[in-house]
Amino acid sequence: MEMANHVYSVVYGKGETIGHYAQCQNCHSELPARLNKFKTLADGIAPLVTLVRTTNPRVYETEKGRLDIERMIKEGTPPLPRDVRFELMLEKFHAVEPEIRNRLDTSRVDRSFIVALAAYVVAALFILPLLIRDSMRLGQVQAYMLLGTFLLLGYLMLTAHARFLRGSIYPKLSAALRPLKPGPKELDLILRMLKQRRLVAGTALKARKLTGWLARTR
Repeated sequence: MEMANHVYSVVYGKGETIGHYAQCQNCHSELPARLNKFKTLADGIAPLVTLVRTTNPRVYETEKGRLDIERMIKEGTPPLPRDVRFELMLEKFHAVEPEIRNRLDTSRVDRSFIVALAAYVVAALFILPLLIRDSMRLGQVQAYMLLGTFLLLGYLMLTAHARFLRGSIYPKLSAALRPLKPGPKELDLILRMLKQRRLVAGTALKARKLTGWLARTR
């Protein structure tokens, strides 16, 4: 993970490494990783047996407790204790908390905004003058287009965070939660707990929407 200067998410200059994270290859959630747990780092994707042997030969020993829990989730027997299951669900929300917080702290100018603005510039300044020869008529059309573009850009800014949650967080979080089969009341309880802890996931995410996403992925 690197920190770099940027203008509206366009990076410039050389980044500085400030930490490392591990990413699930299934749901793509990210969690902080400690490099001292690994013997070495792999150069790329490899079979699991190879990765274990080269990077962390003792993983089955050091992570036995968590691996047993994951086996129980997959097989469904024996059932997970209620407190363990709840903590696992809570963990999924904590995993996406940094991504939500970082995105909501940044500008609302995203790719859709830039594309809409660029489309207006190209259309109004380059295409319309080729199609409309009358200068008065051209000015009227450009004015109407400018007004429509302002309204569109305003809408895109107001809905930027919602689009981010819908396009990135809800699919990822629902995929991570699916094996645990949380109910609407459990999701509502977790979000209220997160809100009390002043975590942005507690206010940004909605139990009803997450329930809908879980229904899609089952």
